[in-house]
Amino acid sequence: QTLYVNPRLEKTLKHTASEMLDTFPATAGFIKEASEYQKKIIEVIKTGKEQEIDLVLPDSEKGSRYHNVRFVAERGDDGTITGVLAIGRDITERKLVEDALRQSREATLLFSKQLTTLQEVINQLSEAETADDLNRMAVEIGRNLLEVDRMGIWFVDGQRKLMHGSFGIDEQGNLRDERNSTIELKEEGLAWLLLSTKKPMAQIENHALQDDKNRKVGEGYSAQAALWDGNNVLGIVSVDNLLSGMPISEQQLDILQLYANSLGYLIKRKWAEERL
Repeated sequence: QTLYVNPRLEKTLKHTASEMLDTFPATAGFIKEASEYQKKIIEVIKTGKEQEIDLVLPDSEKGSRYHNVRFVAERGDDGTITGVLAIGRDITERKLVEDALRQSREATLLFSKQLTTLQEVINQLSEAETADDLNRMAVEIGRNLLEVDRMGIWFVDGQRKLMHGSFGIDEQGNLRDERNSTIELKEEGLAWLLLSTKKPMAQIENHALQDDKNRKVGEGYSAQAALWDGNNVLGIVSVDNLLSGMPISEQQLDILQLYANSLGYLIKRKWAEERL
């Protein structure tokens, strides 16, 4: 049975000491890990060896907190185990730091793998025979590389009044020939921002999503990156998550920007080859 509960545990679990006394363990019924808590106590009683457990406990002031509980055997004068002392400490800050470091390592590893894959993709695209083949392959392969639902490549005309399509992914997730699609370029929105600033940048916003005829087909997360050839912006690469509705992460934006930069150089080179 439980013989003593300190005021801090009362406050954390929002139960009085009288409610927890004479139970085994004191947290029985109040935390989801009560059975594991009990197993640790029994292990100490059986072996006399110190045990530890990490718990998530509700806190009346700060919400759920991580706690580490150490169980130590209490012994009588003759050395026999007479009880178990449970000592808890708040380890929330440590856990948050550990989780942040783990996520950072995982993100770094994933980004490194994506960069390697990106280089392989660029090498594959460089083998395209025509500019149309290059654009089609870039859409098909790029969608999987970036893990987005839709991707499209659009080119701006010399007067910056129109955007001309190439290939894209339709509203069912299938490849669509958009070479006959034309959209008026207005002095607003992401495309105009990228084309007017001439920066290799990507933007994201939650707004209306369109098809290749500029008709609204839904709302969701969208991002666009400039097809920058080093001197001029040729057009844009547009991606969105119309089908899944999932946000586009900062890491996806970074890869999108690198992808668009590489495509800009490849497309310019392919156009030059075709003119010759």
